[in-house]
Amino acid sequence: MAVIKPFRGLRYNLEKIDNLAEVIAPAYDPTGSDDRKEYYNKHKYNTVYLEHRENAALTLNSWLKQKILEEEDKPALYRYQQEFLFNGEKKVRSGIICTVKIEPYEKGIILPHEETLDKYREDSLELLKSSRVTISPILGLYNDAGSTVDSIMEKAAEKTPDIDFTDESGTVHRVWVIKDGEIISQVQESMKRMRIFLASGHHLYEAALNYRNYRREAQGITSETDDNPFDYVMMTLVNLYSPNLVILPCHRLVKNVKNFNLDKMLNILKEDFKVEDFAVDPGGSNLEEFLNLVSNRGGFDQGLGIDHRRAFGLYAGKGQGYVITLESETALDRLMPREKSLAWQGLDVSVLHTTIIDRLLTTVEKDQTIKPDIHYTRKKKEVLKMVDSGEYQTAFFMNPPLLDEVTAVAIGGEKMPPKSTYFYPGLPAGLIINKL
Repeated sequence: MAVIKPFRGLRYNLEKIDNLAEVIAPAYDPTGSDDRKEYYNKHKYNTVYLEHRENAALTLNSWLKQKILEEEDKPALYRYQQEFLFNGEKKVRSGIICTVKIEPYEKGIILPHEETLDKYREDSLELLKSSRVTISPILGLYNDAGSTVDSIMEKAAEKTPDIDFTDESGTVHRVWVIKDGEIISQVQESMKRMRIFLASGHHLYEAALNYRNYRREAQGITSETDDNPFDYVMMTLVNLYSPNLVILPCHRLVKNVKNFNLDKMLNILKEDFKVEDFAVDPGGSNLEEFLNLVSNRGGFDQGLGIDHRRAFGLYAGKGQGYVITLESETALDRLMPREKSLAWQGLDVSVLHTTIIDRLLTTVEKDQTIKPDIHYTRKKKEVLKMVDSGEYQTAFFMNPPLLDEVTAVAIGGEKMPPKSTYFYPGLPAGLIINKL
């Protein structure tokens, strides 16, 4: 099934860079949900400088000549750990940084779970063309119930890590460079039995697929190949069965809704949803109380699993908050598209996009469909400010999807709406760089 390879990664020279926390950045996100500006001022060799299409290649070559970045002397796999706090509990998420053979989705080896947007995919493709390196890894999940690969890599990493630092958020990053050919072969052989679920970086994967095709066409390659660097994409692979996988939601801010009428929308929603008023402090002092109520209405406090209720929070500005809960599961059959599976129909994001964004906030004029603009963010308090300022008309706070929901949709060959998941913590850009 999945084919992985070691690679000669580019790494920051620790004799030149005192603190790696100053030169890494959040993984490149063309949606702009992460503010990159602060990283330009952090360090003159911060990895964000490699994201400039116009001079990415020149910058990379300069850093290599100065030995700011150095290439591994032989192909390696990288054992990678992130130690972090979540709800006061210490967690350690372990994975493998490697390259994975690029396969079209229809082969069923690499399984996506959410839609991407053309402009983001194209932006990532142009960056690949100009830089010819992968800076940000994709997060993939492999189905290893017996933890065979984990055991192999854990034994191989019984030494002092080659990289060990703490970033500004408090997350500890550790990397062990594994060059032992026998260990690498064992991991490769084990991975052949597995499929990979894309967890994050869907637009990066699709850009890599398009880049592979672009390079093949440019070189006149007409047959299937797997021996060129561009036939592979860098991923961080984590066991699907890891107890330390954390999924957070991406919230939605909405603007450019023509003739937006909050009262009318709420009245229509009350036909199928329970709508509860909640006075939200615009300063955010009771925001967590509001979000906890949304979570409770979804049944997450009761451990209902995939049988949880469909619930989300609505914020309309000036302290107007509402908890929206689907009254009856039987309404799904009437409200949701029947060609979609029950797994897809039952997703909170599917219910939101189908019954509210597409049905109530989208207009049709002269056979032209006018959809609202949607901005995705994980920053909860920013949502309140952006609606109160008038920049956005309304916002929706989401509960996180469950991992079982994500994999069920992926196995069924369907995709969730864009930005449905955020696997926490995010992977950094610049920790290991892959030349194409």
